[in-house]
Amino acid sequence: MHKLYQNQKTIGLAASLLSLVLIIGLLYTLQSVVVPLMFSILLAISLYPVTRFIEKFKFSRVTA
Repeated sequence: MHKLYQNQKTIGLAASLLSLVLIIGLLYTLQSVVVPLMFSILLAISLYPVTRFIEKFKFSRVTA
């Protein structure tokens, strides 16, 4: 029973490490897409309070 539990733990660790390596490899491969996407999301989040403030003066969201 103890050997079976040890094998399951080892397989789980190997699967986790393999998943981590695959995710890092995918992010490295797609960095030309991921970096601008993350930057645009960060910019949109940081400009949201400014947009809300301008909308209070009856401007549309597009104009703000």
